[in-house]
Amino acid sequence: MKLKQKLLLALVASILATPAAFAYTHDTTPTENTAALAHDDVDYHNVSIAVPEIALIDVTPNTTGTAPAITFTAPTDAGAGFTNPVVTGASTLAYSSNVAAVTPGLRKITVAVSSATGAGAADLVAIPAGVTLGMTPTLDSPTAGTVGTCETAPLSSTVTSCDLITGIANYATGINGKTLTYVPTITGAGGMIAHTASGAAKTVRLVYTLSSAS
Repeated sequence: MKLKQKLLLALVASILATPAAFAYTHDTTPTENTAALAHDDVDYHNVSIAVPEIALIDVTPNTTGTAPAITFTAPTDAGAGFTNPVVTGASTLAYSSNVAAVTPGLRKITVAVSSATGAGAADLVAIPAGVTLGMTPTLDSPTAGTVGTCETAPLSSTVTSCDLITGIANYATGINGKTLTYVPTITGAGGMIAHTASGAAKTVRLVYTLSSAS
């Protein structure tokens, strides 16, 4: 056998003994297969996704339809102070919130005693000295947030705003909302509280705001 034939046979045998020489390698850097480009085994297509930013809040009387009311009964014995009041009604708190997909932040709900002016403002009052007004929301998910300072540092005649819920991420309560209860606590010396005009019920307007936690 001639030398050239021997070399050719040796080369063929070497190739056949190396399966990797026949291995198929697919395209690891895909390019879109268009009429102008050769088709290969990988293709891609872009999908557009648009998600609007949502920040909605609604506070309404609970299912009884009765707005929350706090009533103190006057003591009848000299030297006695007020005792725990009767609290009727509660509120339903509903909110929907989403945060950015890139560098997400968190939101919070704050409560502030209104300092409104104009029509009807004369009927609004501050929280009387000698009592605080705490609020406790019902939370059922980590993304719903955590209870804020309205429970531990409640509203009063001197504290006019507090954080009701902090650390809210992507969460919606559902349209029926969650229960929000009001907890008044007597803090005045001897249990005394500054009285409202003529002892009649007056309105303390609470403003709830869902905003960035920054």
